[in-house]
Amino acid sequence: MKPSVLSALAVSALATAGLLSAAAPATAAPLKCATGYFCAYEHINFTGAVLVQSRAGRGSTVDAPNDRTSSGSNNTGNQWVGVNSRTGIPDDDVYKWAPYTDASTIGSANDKIDHFDVR
Repeated sequence: MKPSVLSALAVSALATAGLLSAAAPATAAPLKCATGYFCAYEHINFTGAVLVQSRAGRGSTVDAPNDRTSSGSNNTGNQWVGVNSRTGIPDDDVYKWAPYTDASTIGSANDKIDHFDVR
């Protein structure tokens, strides 16, 4: 074979093996919360671990890993209220998701939610 053909085959083989790729580093895509569920995420913009994925109904209390929620998606017909549990004084409602709303950040409530009340 001619040198130019060999060079083309070598480049093709390297590209196929992914050795010549110039793609940007992969970033985690936001996780989609299914219809009928409320989801709480560890990081802003619906990324990181899914801390809560629940279909709980009105009147329920749903535990969450303490002080880790940073964003959430409410795909239910209920209001979901992030609550900060406090010792010796009443608990504090720190963030409210209206039905069918998303919050990519939760401001001063970030990393303060201990459970959710469904209203």
